[in-house]
Amino acid sequence: MFEEKNYFSLLLSSFRVHLLKSKFDYRSIEHQQSKQIFSSHVVLRMGQRASSTADTGSSIQRSIVVNTRNTQPPILLNVFLDSLDVGDLLFLSGANLKSRVMSFGTWCEWTHVAMVDTCPTTGRRFVWESQDGIDECIDVLTQSAQKTGPRLIYLPERLQLYARDSGVVAPSEYGTGCRTLDVAMKKLWFLDHEEKNVWVSAQQTRQEFLSRLNRFQTSENWKSFEKSKFAMLRAQYGDFLGKNPQDTSQYFCSELVVETYKYAGALPSTTPIVNCSDHTPASLCNGTRLLPFQPGFRLSQELYEYRILLPPVPPRVATSVMAMQQ
Repeated sequence: MFEEKNYFSLLLSSFRVHLLKSKFDYRSIEHQQSKQIFSSHVVLRMGQRASSTADTGSSIQRSIVVNTRNTQPPILLNVFLDSLDVGDLLFLSGANLKSRVMSFGTWCEWTHVAMVDTCPTTGRRFVWESQDGIDECIDVLTQSAQKTGPRLIYLPERLQLYARDSGVVAPSEYGTGCRTLDVAMKKLWFLDHEEKNVWVSAQQTRQEFLSRLNRFQTSENWKSFEKSKFAMLRAQYGDFLGKNPQDTSQYFCSELVVETYKYAGALPSTTPIVNCSDHTPASLCNGTRLLPFQPGFRLSQELYEYRILLPPVPPRVATSVMAMQQ
């Protein structure tokens, strides 16, 4: 049975391998792509603002997939990074056996989820994630490349590692050693809202979210990755295997993301109770589980799927927590 799952998972993965043939000019396409991404996100945000008071997450909304991977040239890395903001969700898919089995078991291409973080002074993008294996990425909070569990990683470095293991070598016209990587993302919108008869701007909401996020990262960074091999399966098939009791002593990836939203104020910490241990990357990207976001926050119903082009050598930061301020 395991071999059959592995076979079908490999078959599904093969459909994600595409060779790109079109040539393009880097400077012109960067400007065009920036305009396209900015325009689509602005239109979406206007729609979210209009409906923010009518729907605060009381019902389940299936995700709407916006797939540009097969219809447009690959997005340049810096263009993709510029489209991200703190709180956005980034979905990735690994090529190892564990990821393939998980993809088959959840019927979802995306097997890992992380939250985007930004440095207020430099604008650099990082990812807040929980990872079970030791790799070459450096956790800027502990200055260690041996950290598992919750960690904060420089985003270009993380994408480069995924591209090396799961990406596709780009055609030579894109440059020697370039690779492409398929990713997906969901936007977290910060909205103007009224709270206890006080008007709170979207900027104030974002600043408070960022402050709480940084405190949560400091308090949870020492914890480890979820050791139970069945925790993710129970989160996906809780109706059959039994619900996961909420456990924040260890985290798998989606568990950390949902608990971060709760601590940062985007999700309620009391009523209605949101069990972070009942969510998976598949449920977050497909929108199949209830997430009652608080006033002032809205997670996009759209799931944006991109193919990004990565350079041969990723930009790196110093192996110090001070890299956030450089």
